[in-house]
Amino acid sequence: MAQEDARQFKWTAPGAIALDGPPIDLARQRDQDFVLRLEWRVEAAGDAPVRLAVDGAPLDMGKLAAPSQGAGASVVRIPLRCFVAAGADLADVGTPVRISAGQGFSMVLRDARIEAVGETVSCPG
Repeated sequence: MAQEDARQFKWTAPGAIALDGPPIDLARQRDQDFVLRLEWRVEAAGDAPVRLAVDGAPLDMGKLAAPSQGAGASVVRIPLRCFVAAGADLADVGTPVRISAGQGFSMVLRDARIEAVGETVSCPG
């Protein structure tokens, strides 16, 4: 992905960004080690926890959303099964990515995708 494709987001108040689209069925991917993969750079922490949601089922990103201290983009992989455990119904997903945060949070999002991994990845927290 080219650098020009990255998007910067700064929260001036509590809020969220979401990637929405036509509903898709991700139920098959739930049990096959698929993950939500984010390539991002956190620039500033906000005044509230950062939450990442699939189908409205949020997970607290904890240390995964800590500012990168001048480093480049980092890659975060969250197994889809973690979102199911938080209440997601992967059979009809219209919002595969929603990031909510408090005032002052700032990030650059380079990529968001669902991908297969050949390893076991732990849930955040």
